Amino acid sequence: MLRNGNVIELILMVLFFYSCHQSDNPKDFPNTPTSGEISIDADNTFSYVIQPAMELFASIYKNAKVMVRYKGEHACIDDLLKDSCKVIFLSRSLSEEELKLFRAKNIILHQTCVARTGIVLLGRLFAKSGITMERMKNILSGKENVNVVFFGNDNGAVLYCKDSLLSGRNFGKNCFSIGDTSAFREYVLLHDDVIGIMDYTLICDDDDKWTRSIKYFRGDTLVVPVRLKEGLPAYYPDQSNIATGDYPITRCIYCIRRGDNFSLSAGIEAFVAGEKGQILFKKMGLVPVFDRERRIEIKPY
Repeated sequence: MLRNGNVIELILMVLFFYSCHQSDNPKDFPNTPTSGEISIDADNTFSYVIQPAMELFASIYKNAKVMVRYKGEHACIDDLLKDSCKVIFLSRSLSEEELKLFRAKNIILHQTCVARTGIVLLGRLFAKSGITMERMKNILSGKENVNVVFFGNDNGAVLYCKDSLLSGRNFGKNCFSIGDTSAFREYVLLHDDVIGIMDYTLICDDDDKWTRSIKYFRGDTLVVPVRLKEGLPAYYPDQSNIATGDYPITRCIYCIRRGDNFSLSAGIEAFVAGEKGQILFKKMGLVPVFDRERRIEIKPY
């Protein structure tokens, strides 16, 4: 039996072959790693990174048509279970209880971590002093009178704060959500007594105008550095600190697919885990998981 890593290597070879041998105007698109039609669901905070990756894939493999929908985490999992999509991108792997639902239908899943991201805190209140993880938990639970605004709901950032930071307990009455990026940004900018919470994928690309307006607002920053506990250094969420693990709130972006190993879903997985996908993620400010090995040859005099 081929292991997941070996399967990805095999499919990458197929992707390379088909990128060099394609029909210009095919009438029929058979379901292969480089052709056919496929629907993909992604966490609704991942549009800034998944959309460019899928557009790059489709630009290389002309016989593939990829349709991406951005939804809440639970809706993505439900669509995958109902076969409404073949691939989902989430900020976590599926739980054992969720996997049981797929096993009950004899559905084989493949889960691959393709990049690392994190949770970002925004706001003037702690932008200079930083915040500890313990205090963040107290604020989320409502023990401290600080308003918290999430970007969207039912996405990985919101559910991580509830499931991991609060161990499944409910948020305090001081927590609410705003689903529009412009409205979210304006609320954080206009209120000094608020913490904004969103996924790092939304501000990972420094070339993006919206990102610069958050990171470098009027010569300062709204991004809050986080320290593991009192007395330790506080770290900002950036590519370097996420890669080293110094920033304490990091997670993986998982590509979770159903289907056999010679399907378009497998081609998508191999692409984002392969060289082109990993280089794209790195250029956008994410932390690639499968970084290319650098070999330096030192010649003697």
